Amino acid sequence: MIDGKGAPDSREFQDVLAALYSMAYTVKFMLKSAGRTEFVVPPLDQLEGKNKRSQSHDRLRLATLEEGRAVQVMHVGPYSEEAPTIAAMHTFAESAGYKLVGKHHEIYLSDPRRTAPEKLRTVLRQPVA
Repeated sequence: MIDGKGAPDSREFQDVLAALYSMAYTVKFMLKSAGRTEFVVPPLDQLEGKNKRSQSHDRLRLATLEEGRAVQVMHVGPYSEEAPTIAAMHTFAESAGYKLVGKHHEIYLSDPRRTAPEKLRTVLRQPVA
């Protein structure tokens, strides 16, 4: 994982994805060589060539994300238009008696290099208590 802020269509975000996926595929092939084939890399198709390092690689760390109960929604459309979807998700959580806790995060299911902005799919998640 890499911590960061900012728009998912920024150059920094693209650099981070390249670093994450190059590491993920390295781990996948190491596990496969060891006879373990259950590791699946998520669907976003952003790979980096072998032996190419960027500053983003230095920010990589292995961590377990344990957020517990959460509300989530699928947003379809440009990243810049997520705000109303996030607001509706927050309103739903609060009307159901939940309190927003922890960090909001997003799971990008589409590759922005190959998907039209109006077809981008993003899972928006908010931990609740």
